[in-house]
Amino acid sequence: MEEALDMQLIGNLRCPASGQPLAFLPRQSPLLAALPAGETVDWTGILLCSDGLRFYPVRGGIPVLLAEELRSVRGVSGE
Repeated sequence: MEEALDMQLIGNLRCPASGQPLAFLPRQSPLLAALPAGETVDWTGILLCSDGLRFYPVRGGIPVLLAEELRSVRGVSGE
């Protein structure tokens, strides 16, 4: 069962690396669709940095805001 994120909480989160606000994108977003399915099997969405260049996974409704989990959109979109 997918856990729902508290959108009010999301509005208060910031990227630990840059301090930028984060926006939630659900599992159905095109950005997630571009990732290997095996990697995102337990993801319920992502938290995208406001610059649109990096994101963190959301696993089982829990944001994973760890430095080693920070991903680049560039590697996903093939840019």
